[in-house]
Amino acid sequence: MSKPNTHSNSHPPLEIQRLPIRFVSDERRVITRPFFPGGETRICHVVERVNQLSEPEVQCILGEVFGDFGGRHRDIESVFEEQYEVVVAHTGKPGSISPDRRLLIGA
Repeated sequence: MSKPNTHSNSHPPLEIQRLPIRFVSDERRVITRPFFPGGETRICHVVERVNQLSEPEVQCILGEVFGDFGGRHRDIESVFEEQYEVVVAHTGKPGSISPDRRLLIGA
């Protein structure tokens, strides 16, 4: 049973033809961009939350992040380092921070 045409205009329904073309990802064309939701206040809250994690928690979460994004991005580690430097520009340089914690903040 077909649905009645509920549109107010009298145009015929749109016909769609599916083509055998498929889009697939290409890691050579992936662009990473910084994502800062909520501005400086939100950035500070994220940094505080990461700083409250234990080092094993940081390593575990960072491992998950690398698992999710490492195969799709070339040299994702340097991207995270660059992003960390952007965060530092907004929040100020912390005292001592582990390399893994820097990467997680950058992620």
